[in-house]
Amino acid sequence: DFRLVDKHTGEVFTFKDQEELAHFKYQRYLQRYLQTVHSVDESVGRLLDYLDDNGLTENTIVIYTSDQGFFLGEHGWFD
Repeated sequence: DFRLVDKHTGEVFTFKDQEELAHFKYQRYLQRYLQTVHSVDESVGRLLDYLDDNGLTENTIVIYTSDQGFFLGEHGWFD
């Protein structure tokens, strides 16, 4: 068996093999990634709502940029 302890909550997860552990880690990564995307979406939405509510939309250009981040396996998370 393989064990994984969440360093933030102390929760213990047990897996029967390496493949099950890798699947769990990948799913958890995707969940956290989607939470991050959702947070950015909400923040941009609040900014746009503020501009609308204060009559600033017509005289404002919003530019959002981002790099691509790092390659999914770059840190050995999903090898």
